[in-house]
Amino acid sequence: MDRQLAKSAAARIVLFLAATSAAQSQQVWVVGAPGPGVLSQEIQPAIDAAAEGDVILVKSGGGQGLPWLIQGKSLTLIRDSNASTVVAPGAVAGLQVTQSALVRGFQILKHLDIANNAGPVWIEDCQVFTTALISQGANALISINNCASVTLQRCTVTAYEVDPPSPPALFSSGSLVYVSASIIKGGKGPDGFNCFRCHGADAVRIQSGTLFATGCTFQGGNAGLAGGDPQVLGHNGGDGLDNAGDATLIDTLLFGGSASVGPAGPGIPGAPFVGVAPTILPGVARSFAMSSPVRESNAIVLSLGGVPNETAAIYYSPSQMIGLPFPAFDAVFAVSFVGANSFPLGVISSGGTLSATFQAPVLPAPILGATVYAQSFFFDSPLTYVVVGPASAVVVLDSSL
Repeated sequence: MDRQLAKSAAARIVLFLAATSAAQSQQVWVVGAPGPGVLSQEIQPAIDAAAEGDVILVKSGGGQGLPWLIQGKSLTLIRDSNASTVVAPGAVAGLQVTQSALVRGFQILKHLDIANNAGPVWIEDCQVFTTALISQGANALISINNCASVTLQRCTVTAYEVDPPSPPALFSSGSLVYVSASIIKGGKGPDGFNCFRCHGADAVRIQSGTLFATGCTFQGGNAGLAGGDPQVLGHNGGDGLDNAGDATLIDTLLFGGSASVGPAGPGIPGAPFVGVAPTILPGVARSFAMSSPVRESNAIVLSLGGVPNETAAIYYSPSQMIGLPFPAFDAVFAVSFVGANSFPLGVISSGGTLSATFQAPVLPAPILGATVYAQSFFFDSPLTYVVVGPASAVVVLDSSL
């Protein structure tokens, strides 16, 4: 990007952080293997100790044992750079309209439950999964219920195998859900003789509410093996999307899972979607990510993807925004983005990408960590359109951590 533009943008980020970090995360609670500066090896004691707006930093060996719950408290929960850890199941519940939660960078074993949140919840760069040795059980890997706004950015949600009656990978009810650049796969149905509920699992099931997905893949699970009674048909494959709400998709692929063959014949393959047909909008999915966390004076890398020759820019703010689908503009618009500033980053290359690097500032004492949220947007040079793209967050940490 242009040197003068980068210098100006970096200066604005420094001023922004210096002016807002005092109102943001003041304390960083470290979770990890026992050692200097580590509060605990489990996540929940750090959540309990944290004040509104604090950061919980999980290092290698932390958070693997007990389930954790963020209850009615604005927090940033983030995995440290290069930390290798799989954390226990978690939940976010009871956020008020003025509160928000960010969960970023984790491998979460089995379940993530998000319920009854009036404020926004962001899940970024996370993997929620099961293994051959750990079944998904009877619940969805991610369950979202009665939430004002839940965002999944660059996440992978995959089950190895499910138990009857084959719960989906992601379930949502009464919520607004925005999914970007994510892969969601339903689990394989269990192998069973004379089993009538051993079908492959749906990838996404929307019982009610709104789904907006861009740049995603939803893959239904394959059926389990069938056999036994000569009258038993093969099991059915899972569907890519089972929709009873309002779903809008851009550049998103839907696949059904394969059926199995039983003694009496084959089952039914899963469908790309069932229920209410989603609205399919034309256009290319945009992408945006900021490297996080970063220590003071280290590089913050912004990576964007879009249409060649359009200009990419960002809004940034100390507060999280709620994303609302706006299908008429093929985009998600941000509302309640308090104290936002914006600046252009540059022009998307012929290959459809753009990268910009800024130096993280030195945080003013006694601040140990600060979270900054950013929303991307893209426009052409005649300004005949503006597309609001995905969001991302960067956590800047004191160099002593």
